Amino acid sequence: MWEKYEVEMEIMWTVNVWPKGQIVIPKNLRNKLGIEPWDNMVILLKWGKYIWLVRNDDMVWIREFLSSLKK
Repeated sequence: MWEKYEVEMEIMWTVNVWPKGQIVIPKNLRNKLGIEPWDNMVILLKWGKYIWLVRNDDMVWIREFLSSLKK
């Protein structure tokens, strides 16, 4: 029925949503991922409940991964 997908996670970060809807990505995470000011990012909404923040450069890989998932 449901296929099991293993997802590797190192750690989970929590962030606050500011009154204008902004979030701040923690500095140690930005450094780990190499996110620089003015980098282009894409926000993906999947199945109405999951939000992913993805670098534009990684969109091809993400599209392939998401298309492999089943509802």
